[in-house]
Formats: sequence, structure tokens, C-alpha cells
Amino acid sequence: MISLLWIGAVVLLLCISMGGWGYRHQRATLHQLQLHNQLLSEQNRLMNRKMADLSEQLTLFSQVLDERERQQKGERRDVPSRS
Repeated sequence: MISLLWIGAVVLLLCISMGGWGYRHQRATLHQLQLHNQLLSEQNRLMNRKMADLSEQLTLFSQVLDERERQQKGERRDVPSRS
């Protein structure tokens, strides 16, 4: 009878300690995920800024090409055609 009480007490202590370990493990995993999420958020912010910069450069480049095309069309009209 006493041995059953000891076995019950040991099992109870094991369950409590394993539960505590599981909780600590979950907290550590949660902390790692939060740090990883912060890193990904920062990378996302930097990539969004880079994309905005590239978009602005592309817009300016497109405007330059459009202006160049207009100038070339204007030059062609100024040159008299040979007939």
C-alpha cells in the first residue's frame, strides 16, 4: 500500500515536472518565433522600400524614354522628305 503511494507520488511529480518543461519549451519556441517574425518584418520593410525606389527609378526612366521618343519624332518631321 505504501509502495503504491510512493509510485503515485513519483508519477505525480514526473507529470508536474514534465508539464513545467513543456511550458518552458513552448515559451522558448514562442520567443524564437517572435524574434523570427521581427526579422521577417524588418526584411519586408526594407524590400518594400527597395521596391518603391525601383518603381520611382522606372517611372523616371520611362519619362526620359517618352521624351526622347517625342524628340525623335519631332526631328523626323523637321527633316524634309526627299521626293
